[in-house]
Amino acid sequence: MRKGQIHSEQSKLKMVLAKKGVHVSSSTEFKKGIVPWNKGLRMSNDMRKKLSVAHIGLISNRKGCKLSENHKLKISLANKGNHHTETAKNAISMAMCGRVVAEETKKKLSLRVPRVGWKHTEESKEKINKASCELYSHEEICQRRRIQMLARLKKSSMNGFEKYVSECLDNLGTTYEFQFIADNRFAYDFKLDNSNILIECDCGYWHNKPRNISQDHKKTEWAKNNGFKLVRINYETMIFDKSYVVNTLNEVIV
Repeated sequence: MRKGQIHSEQSKLKMVLAKKGVHVSSSTEFKKGIVPWNKGLRMSNDMRKKLSVAHIGLISNRKGCKLSENHKLKISLANKGNHHTETAKNAISMAMCGRVVAEETKKKLSLRVPRVGWKHTEESKEKINKASCELYSHEEICQRRRIQMLARLKKSSMNGFEKYVSECLDNLGTTYEFQFIADNRFAYDFKLDNSNILIECDCGYWHNKPRNISQDHKKTEWAKNNGFKLVRINYETMIFDKSYVVNTLNEVIV
């Protein structure tokens, strides 16, 4: 009795080679030009479920195999113009929900066709807006936009002028907060801890532009109306007099 006996890999290979090209009958042999009886027929949902259950835990023999560029091109051309149904879109959305994108995948995506200067169409903007309204409440949307705006306002690093001012503050033993956000609208360069003093590092090239002149005026008004003392340190003055920054800070701190 050979019931339950498992063939070795070598034995399996011998059987495959022995049966290669041999057909049980002429009806099972491939015949060119004959269309398979099931071509174009869709499987029933019951059959799909059976296949799905039968394949649970099985690893595809093509797992890890990379497609050739020619194969990718053929797939791309075959799917050109095809669109997902709403049911398929919902299924994909649910499957991707909560999934974290790996750092390696992010890098690959960043290396694809650059989208610099690319703009959404009005139809696309409307779809995004509609989807956002369905996912989030009005308050949540406002909060997300506020966070995005603050991220644009708040710089992550100092320029050379700001570094020099921060070094002067450190030498004076003063603690401070860099990029102090006020009223979710304005970003001041420094705020001294345990005080109402704000410091702005002004460079003539940048702060003499019409848009920035208006913004500086608003920041000055806000500081005045909310009990803060705003000190502006001028870059051009510092170039000709290095002691200017230290003397100004000494006057303010004292």
